[in-house]
This record gives sequence, C-alpha cells and structure tokens, in this order.
Amino acid sequence: MTAAANDQAQYEENNAKRVISAVEMLIDSPESLYRRGWEQRQTHNGDVEAACQAIVSQQSNLSAIVGAITAAPAIIPGPGTAMAALGGMLGEVILLLKLETELCMLLSAAHGFDVRLPHERQLAMLLASIGTFQSQHGDDVLLALGITSAEAIWNYAPREVSKLLLRVVGRVLVVGAARNGAKALLLAAPFVGMGVGAGMNKVLTARVGKRAHAALAMRGRAAAGAG
Repeated sequence: MTAAANDQAQYEENNAKRVISAVEMLIDSPESLYRRGWEQRQTHNGDVEAACQAIVSQQSNLSAIVGAITAAPAIIPGPGTAMAALGGMLGEVILLLKLETELCMLLSAAHGFDVRLPHERQLAMLLASIGTFQSQHGDDVLLALGITSAEAIWNYAPREVSKLLLRVVGRVLVVGAARNGAKALLLAAPFVGMGVGAGMNKVLTARVGKRAHAALAMRGRAAAGAG
C-alpha cells in the first residue's frame, strides 16, 4: 500500500471511529429494542415476516422525518440554505446510521437474536452499515473488501467484527459524501429539499431493512440446520 493510500485508509478509519462512537451514544437501550422487537413478533402472532415488515415501515418513516428535518434550514434564506447543503451532512449520516442500527437490532430481536448481548449489537451495526453502503452505492461492500461469503460474518469473533465494522463505515462515509454532494443542490431548495430528503431517506432505509431481514432469515436457517 502506498503512503497516500495508507493515509487515506487511516483517515477513513479515524472518521469511522468517531461516527461509531456517536451512534453508540445515540441508539436506544438494548433492553428497549429487544423488548420492542419481541412485542412486534407477539403482536403478529409469531409471524416473523409480518413483524419485520411493520418494523421496517416504522423505521423508514422515522428516517423520512430525519431527512426532512435535515433539509428544513433551507427555508431560511442565506445561512440556512448553506446549512442544509453542507452543515447537516455528517449529522444526517450519524442519525441515519443510528436509525438503521436500531432497525437491525429490532429485526434481530424479532428473528430471535438477543441484542442485549454486545456481540449481537455489534453485528446489528455491521448489518446496518453493509445495507447502507449497498443502498447508496449499489455494490456489495463485502466483495469490495475481499469477503466472498456474507454468511461468514456471523461466525466472526468480536474483534474481527469490530475491524470489519470500521472498514465498512469508512466506506459508507466516502460514498455518503459523494451522494450528498450530488444531493446538496436539491436539499438547498426551500420546501423541495425537505421532500427530497424525506423521500430518499425513506426509500434507502426501507432497502436496508429488507436486506437485513433477508440476511437474518438466512442466518436463522443456517443456525437451525447446524443445530
């Protein structure tokens, strides 16, 4: 690896650490998320598919609200427009990853995994980060990082998950910056920006939820087969 590439990798890792720390501070308590995930399953009479659809719908609506709020300062001419186009981007990434981590924790709980355990929470954030990258970029981030089997991550030790999480979140930040650069002009338009922000966030979070649900269902089948 060249010195420039090494510096870039270190920069991405440092930014990823800051974002992960911020998300960990903001997410709801594991006890609450575990309970809410199980309550959705009970509400739907044990139907995991229906429970997960309800969870994805709720969280994508929250994500839409975040997108609208991020663009709201554009209503105020001058400084407000600049804030909407530039200042809110990192905050939006953190809030989105918080919501999508909570989404994956809720889905994990509905699938029967105990997100009160630190390793399960770490896996949920990794799942959210992978889904966020794929939803924004369209590519498989695991393949880009040289991981040929997505199923392998379920067997990773906590230290391996932590390292992979840093790499994926670093990629999310790079891709998110490029996406937000293209999105900035639309967000800066009063009222129109609020609709764009809300709509894009809702769609992206729904995609993350669907991918996470499919991955967790596959994990559950693999665990049942191994048992």
